[in-house]
Amino acid sequence: MGRYKTRISSHCLAMISICRQSNNRSKQKMRLEMIKSARIRLLSTALFSVIVLVVSTIGHGCLFADESGGGDTTIGTVLPVSGDLSTLGPGMQKAIDLAFELVNEAGGVNGGEISALHRDSGTSEQVGTDAASGLVNVDGVKIVLGAVSSGVTIAIAESVTIPGEVLHISPASSSNAITALADNDMVFRTRVNDAVKSQVLAELAVAAGYERVSTTYVNNAYGASLNESFIEAFEGMGGTVTAAVSHELGQASYVSELRDSAEGSPEVLVTIAYPDSGQILLREAAEGEFYDDYMFVDVTRSQTMFDAIGGNYFEGDFGVSPGAPASPGVEAFRQLYEERTDGDPSASLITEAFDAAAVLALAIEKAGSDDPVAVRNELRSVANPPGEIVGPADIAKALELVRDGKDVDYVGASGNVDFDEHGNVVSWMRVWYVENNTIIDSDIYALPGDEIDLSPISVDDPSSSRSGAPSSPEDEMSVKIGAVFPETGDLSFVGKDRHAAVSFAFELVNEAGGVNGKRIEALHRDSGTDPEVGKSAASALISEHGVPAIIGAASSGVTMAIAEDVTIPSGVLQISPSSSSSLITTLNDDDLVFRTTFSDVIAGQVAAELAREIGWDNVATTHVSNAYGTSLSTNFSDHFQALGGNVTAQISHDKGQSSYGPELKQAAVGDPEALITIAYTDSSHTLLREAVDDGYFEEFLFFTPAYTQELFDAVGADSFEGSYGTKAGAKLTPERKWFFENFANRKSGNIDIPHLSETFDAGLMIALAIEKAGSEDPVAIRDALREIANPPGVVVGPQDVAKAFDLVRAGEDVNYVGAAGLLDFDLNGDVTGTVEIWRIKDGEIGSTGIFVSPGDEIDLSSIR
Repeated sequence: MGRYKTRISSHCLAMISICRQSNNRSKQKMRLEMIKSARIRLLSTALFSVIVLVVSTIGHGCLFADESGGGDTTIGTVLPVSGDLSTLGPGMQKAIDLAFELVNEAGGVNGGEISALHRDSGTSEQVGTDAASGLVNVDGVKIVLGAVSSGVTIAIAESVTIPGEVLHISPASSSNAITALADNDMVFRTRVNDAVKSQVLAELAVAAGYERVSTTYVNNAYGASLNESFIEAFEGMGGTVTAAVSHELGQASYVSELRDSAEGSPEVLVTIAYPDSGQILLREAAEGEFYDDYMFVDVTRSQTMFDAIGGNYFEGDFGVSPGAPASPGVEAFRQLYEERTDGDPSASLITEAFDAAAVLALAIEKAGSDDPVAVRNELRSVANPPGEIVGPADIAKALELVRDGKDVDYVGASGNVDFDEHGNVVSWMRVWYVENNTIIDSDIYALPGDEIDLSPISVDDPSSSRSGAPSSPEDEMSVKIGAVFPETGDLSFVGKDRHAAVSFAFELVNEAGGVNGKRIEALHRDSGTDPEVGKSAASALISEHGVPAIIGAASSGVTMAIAEDVTIPSGVLQISPSSSSSLITTLNDDDLVFRTTFSDVIAGQVAAELAREIGWDNVATTHVSNAYGTSLSTNFSDHFQALGGNVTAQISHDKGQSSYGPELKQAAVGDPEALITIAYTDSSHTLLREAVDDGYFEEFLFFTPAYTQELFDAVGADSFEGSYGTKAGAKLTPERKWFFENFANRKSGNIDIPHLSETFDAGLMIALAIEKAGSEDPVAIRDALREIANPPGVVVGPQDVAKAFDLVRAGEDVNYVGAAGLLDFDLNGDVTGTVEIWRIKDGEIGSTGIFVSPGDEIDLSSIR
């Protein structure tokens, strides 16, 4: 919609922004039409003045309607969809939307609908405060829900909501420092605070028989508060804390902190770590055998984290999280959440998020207004006794009671939500534990001072069941291959399943007898979607474990950084299954860098041909400022212009910005018809929402990083209906079908994650090449790669692993045709392939069934 972008005054735009009372898409379209009309009228200065007057009048009318009742209500949320707590935000957003959906089905609040305007906190104080400031000062919201991290919540409260007299409710932040805020009773939370949590955690440690413990805690308000409270409680019960070691978010390694924490012979490590950092910290702790036993807290309760670490290191280890005993309200919420959102009803913090939204809606109805002070004054009256008890299944009934002037006492999905004088709640803590690397919620609930009896939980002795750690000579006689993929950062959504794809390939190889008489195993590490993190991970794999080959990374910038600074200087083979920058082709790599996906030369050309087929003559690009983004933007632009099109602008952007308004404004110059969006998934949450909400564009073309339903669910898929994208893909051959079916069945993998087949193929080909070479020498493996991947030879595929190894062992040539298709390496270690065209239809992303190579005709007529 760049061609409609107006140049009217900032005052006029501000009035339009004030008039926007919800994130409702129909209103958005009306606003876009208003902007379009305004642009036409700019031809006359006199008429322009009239427009300002009219829009100002509309804005005044909008505000008047809001004050007199009957207007829609917009609540701002600031929750993490990127950063170290990114696994929590999407589920919490769904829970809030569910609460408001139930309210609207019951007639809304004060005659209008209530909706949430979601923004990303980035698990960063700066990103969070910028997001909250935008919600309050630009979008005009009067109430904010968020954040998750206590440090972010405190920063938002002190910098934005308290000075702005905005009501603020956190569904997650537990730091004791929040209680002490000078907040004029404007900061509430539906999450139990650290004083309660730490007391029960200490009681659990005593019940488990521990006398000497050490702690490691994230160095922020949440971690420091919980750690301090735990130490006070545990030592007050006669225990000894041998060490308390802080750690920072986003470190490439935590070995130094683990060494410090292990001094003094503690029996257990109390781990106060966010999931993304915890993946690295706990994997290093387990593989380095620093500890046998661990204890966890609520933020470490992440199945995604335990899946990513793998193994069986934490069997029988305990944790605590807020949780309410089974009740009709709890069960009603779980059923509603599962049926209406397709989400996991056991996910962390979704109950607190739902309850925050529910009590907020009831308080707004009771106040007859969304004035922050008026709503605050009614929060306790709808959440605390006395009153008729209502819960998640009774939203309609609760609203009717409030409208009739009756008192209600909301008992929520998380239990009682009785606010004290500080805006805090007190709720049960639930004991959970790990069994078969899976989080199990026990039926043990406790409040401070309760005696905890762990006898109902029967788990094997952890010290005898840690199958993830080396335990036998057979385990030591294995070939180790590094796998470096993003478990954190902007591409974190792909890491878990790509690691699983490598593991699946090696499982098949081991079932066929392994390589050269040895087992083959993957050592999984996090690239962080960051060159420095990726290099540190790769360097440790080579220096500490002596891996001869590394599979990874995902992004081109990280792959190139690892190649140039680590693998090439070390003489180690590297295969990336997804890095597509054309710059990789020209690396001075001594033929040690390969990839199983095609380069951006192919991707850019097909995308340009698709854009021309759609009918666009003028487009702009915005690309992430790294090797991948720059290469793809350049290749697309060159081909698009060669086809007769015009690229009005190529605008770079950085990952993790709190706003992309300046970049979008630049991209809209020159009236482009569409925005060619080359952005990583986490950044796209903010970029795409601003592109649409602020009226910059309405037509888009996407690439592989955007191929995730979660992204479009978060930003509103209806705004992108009919948009196309491209990604590496091939027709459903027997090899491809076999891989997807077996990967889903054996690894419970998400087959919609991009480049899974290429990742699997990379692992299987490395194993075949090691067998062919009869050696683990990187150069020998490299020399054997083309021999097993390229013709001539007996054609074998993913379903023929045993056959392929038998042939290689018998001295026969094989030609591996993979799950991704043909994988014939050229002199640069590159492959060719087909591009799959996908689009958004009825709010869902999916394949069009069109697979093309550069120069092929693209016919969209049958699917439009």
